[in-house]
Amino acid sequence: MATALDDVPPAEAEAVRLTARLQGQLAQLLDIAVAAESGRRDGYVATLVQRARELAREAPCGMPSERVPHLRQVAWVAGELLDRLAARRELKTVA
Repeated sequence: MATALDDVPPAEAEAVRLTARLQGQLAQLLDIAVAAESGRRDGYVATLVQRARELAREAPCGMPSERVPHLRQVAWVAGELLDRLAARRELKTVA
């Protein structure tokens, strides 16, 4: 996530690879949040779940100028959701 959120944007090929990887991780976190019904007990988690679903539907355009902002949004939501689920003790381990 740090590479995606760094002040210096990643190279084009790296951005494509990171986006695919982070989208997969965000999908896993989304599944955990939904299965644990975290959004029903935590409004912020509900907001993150909604945003994660929106990002899953949005495919970044082939334009590099749009790919990095999308990557950063995915990374930010994944990081926030990971932190929130860990704080709520809804994850077994966090590496």
